[in-house]
Amino acid sequence: MGIWSSTYSEVAMRLGLTLHGDHVFSPMYELAGERLGHQVRVCRDTVMMKDLTIQVRLRYPLDLGLTLAPKTLVGRVGHSIAELFGAKPFMRSGDAELDGAFAFHADEEPRVAELVKAARDTLTGWARFGGDFQVDDLQARRHRLVYTMFDDDADSICAEIDGLVRLATGIEEARAKIPAARALAHHVPGFRALSERYKLDLMTTPLATWGTIGSHGYWGRTIRHAPGSFTLESAVYAPSSMKLGGVVQTAKREVARGAGTGDTMFDERFAISSHEVIPALTSEVRNMLVRFADAGEEVMLSDRGLCLIASLGSEPYPLERHAEEAVALVRAAVAALEPRPAYR
Repeated sequence: MGIWSSTYSEVAMRLGLTLHGDHVFSPMYELAGERLGHQVRVCRDTVMMKDLTIQVRLRYPLDLGLTLAPKTLVGRVGHSIAELFGAKPFMRSGDAELDGAFAFHADEEPRVAELVKAARDTLTGWARFGGDFQVDDLQARRHRLVYTMFDDDADSICAEIDGLVRLATGIEEARAKIPAARALAHHVPGFRALSERYKLDLMTTPLATWGTIGSHGYWGRTIRHAPGSFTLESAVYAPSSMKLGGVVQTAKREVARGAGTGDTMFDERFAISSHEVIPALTSEVRNMLVRFADAGEEVMLSDRGLCLIASLGSEPYPLERHAEEAVALVRAAVAALEPRPAYR
């Protein structure tokens, strides 16, 4: 057992996490698992004996281009100097206490200001706690130096983990008060119409909807790639009875081809991983797949269902029609694989 094993074993037991690296020669201890709905990862360097990092993933990534952290004296001085050489000034929320205590940047100042003000209690609670942290679109993170083995204390580590989980939860609760990104404003009516028609859940940050269409699970969400640049990822889940036996996807250079349908035009555009997939690729299913590809979408059909990725531009995306056609495609693939009655 390593020197710190008992401390981290206790943390794992208290919080329901899994401990990795609990042997004397391990260069790092790692705790991983779920805590109150969030994926948690804790890393303790046991070679240099100085680093402890705690990461708590947000359940749904934000689309703000966010960086948020407490201001430090050194950071303030450094940023003031950086501004002289063209660095952007810190954004402001209009709340003097928050603006004095935290540094934050994002794609759009009004959206991040709403987030910071909505998460005010959570953020000021951490400021009183005196702990450093960073929040971005994906996670809340804390890193600190641990100089000796005696600085590792199960109570303090548990408190830090749960504090970061509360911070991540507070950020996620605050997202409900933030409008959609300006670049997505013209797509919001389409998301709202689909969610109202099929009684789906809807959020605006990130812009996403999910639930059940007919008997199929469905979700569609926007993903930020750069300021003002978004794609739509959507999926329709197949029933467990659909045993496709492989994958069909839009052909890319790195995708291996394992089979063909005999339809030359289709086989040039799609990679089929196995001959087992061929029975599902009726002319109806092939035509549906081609229509999605013609619209510029990346397509993947597998045992789990259909996954689609589309670029979002300046024109409103026809999400309702898109979702209904995706569900129809999965149903057609399921029907193609159903056993046919014996001929009498």
